[in-house]
Amino acid sequence: MKLHVSSINEFVEFLGTIVKIVPGIDQGCKFICDSAGTDVKILNTETGFVRVFLKTNILKTSSQKESLTFCFKSIPTLYKSFKLLQSEFSGTDSLHFNCTESNISFNENGVKFKLSTVKEEVVAKFVTEDIKTKLSELCHFDTSSEKIQKLIKLSSITKNAENKVYLYIENTNVIGELDDRSNSYNDSVGIPISNSFAGQMDSVIVSSVDNFRIFSIIPSEMITVKIMSVGNDKRFFLVESKLENSSGAFITAKVIAPSIKG
Repeated sequence: MKLHVSSINEFVEFLGTIVKIVPGIDQGCKFICDSAGTDVKILNTETGFVRVFLKTNILKTSSQKESLTFCFKSIPTLYKSFKLLQSEFSGTDSLHFNCTESNISFNENGVKFKLSTVKEEVVAKFVTEDIKTKLSELCHFDTSSEKIQKLIKLSSITKNAENKVYLYIENTNVIGELDDRSNSYNDSVGIPISNSFAGQMDSVIVSSVDNFRIFSIIPSEMITVKIMSVGNDKRFFLVESKLENSSGAFITAKVIAPSIKG
């Protein structure tokens, strides 16, 4: 079956997003494609069972009636292969490549590659299913990729062995603070990351820095962070973002990550 990429540049950006979550050559993920677009559902166990749901209309099946699922073990290899196409063709070009039961391949104007796919069980531990447990929203606020990255970069100011991200309300702002309150001898630094807040927030909710970094996996100017509950005690972050250009090509991300003890 042929798969259609509407823009090499944008597909490289999409693959770059996936590489941020599963950077290893022995990790991988599953692509679910149809004529409307592609879904990728990733489970990152290295940072505490973070679930990432990506969707794009940049990669589609060429057939209106057929869908296709394929699994790839080394996303960095796939990313480098399309970076090659980006260097050989115009980045705004669209292209088609072939996908069979055992490989994906490209061959045009002397530029070619063939990469083996794998069976689903090979990447199963990196693939998540939809959340079936009901999550109840406690509150939400809007921020941006720029603000999240700015806070993370402030870790150079602190000398803590293990920074965590503490979120709390101060006046009308949501403050993001890097700290380790489990240690009496600690440094801290914080900045406002939002002045848009609705709902009822706990006095403080805590994220690991690695998880907080994943919240901004696509460079969106609008990221909605929802604090969700399961029962009385468990808290989760549900983070939604979207990147869309003037032609209508888009990437959306939904991240579900547990809060941690402060």
